[in-house]
Amino acid sequence: MVVAEHTLSEFLQHPTKVTKELARGPVALHRRGAEDLVLMTREQNGTLETSARLFATVATQGEAHAATVLPWLAYLSARDRKECLRELAVATSTAMATGRLDLLRDTLYAWEATGLAAWDMRNRRGDSAYRDEAPVPVRRPS
Repeated sequence: MVVAEHTLSEFLQHPTKVTKELARGPVALHRRGAEDLVLMTREQNGTLETSARLFATVATQGEAHAATVLPWLAYLSARDRKECLRELAVATSTAMATGRLDLLRDTLYAWEATGLAAWDMRNRRGDSAYRDEAPVPVRRPS
């Protein structure tokens, strides 16, 4: 799952060079006589945690419980929820195979934005000042 590899000495001597590569995914730092370290951002770690919790929840409790991990899923249509979970599964598999956590993060955030936009539209329709009769389509991420 590692995107780039460097030695720990190289990281200590040229940290900026190595940390620039973190934007795409984790970086392995090789050490002499010790296990390698894997460097990642807090955001990348959070993305992996969310994906793992989602997988565990869907695997043990079913897709209907996915909103316990991603509450904004409840605001998507049933069709969009299914598509979201499918895309997240593909993005997670790809990220694990390539180390490109940025692609998983972007997919997760795009769907979250879609869910929150749908929630916002529902709330605006409940407002007495809201006058638009036609539904406003929210584009799904692709």
